[in-house]
Amino acid sequence: MRVQVRGAGRVVGRGLAEGRDGRAAADLAALRSADLPAAGAVLFIAFVATLGGFGAWGSLIKRYGASTVAPFSMLLPFFGMGSAALFLGEPLYAQDVAGGLLVIGGVLLPFLVKPRPRAGAVAPAPIGSSS
Repeated sequence: MRVQVRGAGRVVGRGLAEGRDGRAAADLAALRSADLPAAGAVLFIAFVATLGGFGAWGSLIKRYGASTVAPFSMLLPFFGMGSAALFLGEPLYAQDVAGGLLVIGGVLLPFLVKPRPRAGAVAPAPIGSSS
């Protein structure tokens, strides 16, 4: 089945249209049969993981600055794949590992290679110093 999406309204409309064939009823049945561990998992993700993650992220940005911390957000898919393989037994293929290593290399490259000063360049004065 091929779906062409041209706007958010069509996505919602498409979702409602698919609900007519019983998928919405199956989703509602799954929600009604949710037990205490399922509710606990949703609450953990919603509050502990999300608030803890954003709190840690904000703290790191405050301490080190956004330009230093932001590149590490690119590591999320790599750690997601690794966690899925470790905790859920998902298969991890060689191309996944190679792609992850390329991403890690790309994230670490600016920290490992210091730019050389150009010939004739003058270092900027420290902030707050009078010239």
